[in-house]
Amino acid sequence: MFAKLILVVGLLGLLAKGRHAQEQARLVKRQSGTPTCGQPLYTGVVNENSAPGTFILTAAASSASGSPLTWSIQDTTLQRFSINPSTGAVTVAGSLARAARQRSALEFRIRATDNSNYLYCESTVRVNILPNSAGTPGTGTGTQPYFGQSSYSFAPSFVQFGTQIGQVNAISSCGGQISYTLNGCSSFFSISQNGQITSTTTVPAGTYTCTVFATTPCGTASSTVTINVAGGNTGSSVTFQQSAYTFSSSFCAAGQPIGQVSASGGNGQVTYSLTGTSQFTINQLTGQITANGNLNSGTYTFQVVASSPFGGQAYTTVTISLNCFSSPINNQAPTFSQTAYTVQASSCTPGSQIARVQATSALPVTYSLAGSSIFTIDPVSGLLSVNQGVGSGSYTTQISASSAGGQTSATVTVVFICPNINPPPINPINSYYVTSGFCPAGSQIGSICSGLGGNGAIPYTGVLPLIRSAG
Repeated sequence: MFAKLILVVGLLGLLAKGRHAQEQARLVKRQSGTPTCGQPLYTGVVNENSAPGTFILTAAASSASGSPLTWSIQDTTLQRFSINPSTGAVTVAGSLARAARQRSALEFRIRATDNSNYLYCESTVRVNILPNSAGTPGTGTGTQPYFGQSSYSFAPSFVQFGTQIGQVNAISSCGGQISYTLNGCSSFFSISQNGQITSTTTVPAGTYTCTVFATTPCGTASSTVTINVAGGNTGSSVTFQQSAYTFSSSFCAAGQPIGQVSASGGNGQVTYSLTGTSQFTINQLTGQITANGNLNSGTYTFQVVASSPFGGQAYTTVTISLNCFSSPINNQAPTFSQTAYTVQASSCTPGSQIARVQATSALPVTYSLAGSSIFTIDPVSGLLSVNQGVGSGSYTTQISASSAGGQTSATVTVVFICPNINPPPINPINSYYVTSGFCPAGSQIGSICSGLGGNGAIPYTGVLPLIRSAG
C-alpha cells in the first residue's frame, strides 16, 4: 500500500513537472511574436434598454509580426454581447433588460490572435449595465455626459501614421451628438466623433498622457487617456541594401535619372539625402538620383544618408561615371538649319499660319519669340502665326529654341503681300495733266494717286482716266 502511494505521488510529480515544462515552453514561445493587448481591463457602460448593435467600446492590440489580428470572446456573455473579429469593437448582441439578466455587470475575456503564428493576448471586458432609472454619474459639468471609465490606458507596440490606438466611450441621455476632443497629445494623435483615437504620424516609443473631453448640449465630461508606445520605434537600425553603389551613364543633361539606392529599417518611413555633392539631387522618398545640371564627363563620388523618423541613420558611398562624349548631342543646345529665314505670306489677318521653323535636338525643345508682338509661336511645334493685322511689307522677328542642353536662336523675315480688298476711290473732281512727246500704243503716260498717306500708289493698266492732252 505504501509502495503504491509512493508510485502515485511520483507519477503526480512527473505530471506536474511535465505540465510546468509545457507551460514554460508555451511562455517562451509566446514571448517571441506574441501580440500586445492595449490594456488588461476594459470597462464600458451601457443602458439596459440599449438595442442590439449599440456600440460599447473597442479593444486594441498590436501584432509583433505585422500580420492581421482576429478578435474573439472566450467566455460566455449569455448572448448579450459580441465582438467584431476584425476591429475589436464590442457591441450589444441581445436584450439587457433586468428580466433577462441576474447581474448589473458582466465580465468576459476577449482574445486577439495573430493570423500568421496563432499566438495571442487576452484582456478582460467589464460592462456595467445601468437601469433606466439610474442616475448620471461622471465628471461632467452637467448631468450628462459621462465616460464609461474614469481613465483609459492603451499600449500599442508599434505606431505609424493611421494606427488605431483604441476607443473611448461616453454616454448621454441628453440627446444630441456627443463631440470628442483631445488635449495634451494632439501632435501625435486625433480622435474621431465616435471616440476612436488614431495616430497622425509615426510615434516614437514613450508614454503619452492626454485628456479626452466629451461634449453634449447638457455639459462636458472628461477622462484621462494614457498611451504607452512600447518597443520598436527606436529607429536604431537603418540598413542599405548595398554598402556602396556604382552607376555609369552617357546622359549628362539636367534632370537625367542616374541610379537608385534603397534602405530599410528604422520602424518607419526612411528618407534620403545627399552629402558631399551639388551636381546631383535625390528623391527623399524613393532614393532616385538625378543630375542637378548639365554635367561633364568624369567620375563623381559622394554619400547618401538614409534616416528614420527617430534619429537612426545609415550611410552609403555612391560613385557615378559619366561618359558624355559617347552621346555628345545629349549635352548640346538645339541647332537651326540656318541662322536666317525669309518667307512670304499672302494672308495678313490674325491667326493666319505662316511657317513652321524647327530646331534639331535630342532633348525636348521649347520655342519662343523676341522682338515683335506681330507674331505668335507654338512653344512645342514651332509654328509661326500672325498675332495682329498687318499690311503689305517686311517684318522681322527672332525665334529662340531652348532645351536642357542650352539655347539657340534664328532670325525670321516675313514678307507680306496683302490683297487689296477695298481699293480707295478716286475723286472724279480732280484732273491730272500729263505731257508726252511720244505716245505710241501701250506707252506709259503716268499714274494716278489716291491721296492716301504713305506711298499710296495704285497701279493702273489700260487707258488712264481723265487724261487731257496739253498740246
